[in-house]
Amino acid sequence: MVQSVQRALHLLELLDGGGASGCSLTELGAGSGLKAPTAHNLLGTLLALGYAEQDAATRRYRLGERARRLGSGRAVVARLKHAAAAAVRALHEGTNETVILAVDLDGQRHSILSCESRHELRVTASTGVDEHFYDTATGRVLLALRGPGAVGAIVARHGLPGPAWPEVADAASLGSALAGIRAAGEAAFSKPASHVQALAVPVRLPGMDLGIALGLFYPSVRDTASRRMDLLRRLHEAAGQIAVMYERI
Repeated sequence: MVQSVQRALHLLELLDGGGASGCSLTELGAGSGLKAPTAHNLLGTLLALGYAEQDAATRRYRLGERARRLGSGRAVVARLKHAAAAAVRALHEGTNETVILAVDLDGQRHSILSCESRHELRVTASTGVDEHFYDTATGRVLLALRGPGAVGAIVARHGLPGPAWPEVADAASLGSALAGIRAAGEAAFSKPASHVQALAVPVRLPGMDLGIALGLFYPSVRDTASRRMDLLRRLHEAAGQIAVMYERI
């Protein structure tokens, strides 16, 4: 166990318990058993990363926006998985293609639900965490749902898409491509190298700014223009059903 990580997490737990009024450095030191200089140094790191904040007038510390967003995001994801399970399963059974539900949480793509096609020739899928924003349909939708600053953070970390998105050559064309996805309310593209057709639509929860995308993936040999339109229609319907179920539970 890494001691500094353990200590920082303990401080976050104390800040969470302190609520809106926050905690003084003395209170945090007493609650954590840390000496004031050690607690102060750890708090400095948490402040710099946005996991803690300090009231300029009282000098008391509170849980930061990044920690609050992470906590609330996890709670939303747990509720979302429960709300979306039936719609994802029905979409999978109605199309017999691979379906994925993904969320943008703390700068990563979290695939939280997946159902694989029963066809012998199929696209495989699994749940997990990655940063495939450029080369997946759900990733492109999630990126389109982000604000310009958040998109800039992805570009700063990974650079421009390159071969993963050949139509995007610079920041301006990336912005245009994302604007097109937002306007259409969907992303659809083929991956010639892997012979995969990828489709995705946003799932919009009222009052929530969490990026959510529902995707469907299948071999290009089963793709036709009319089938693609039908699958996109089914995706939009399922996304709407997920939003309704989320409000009901």
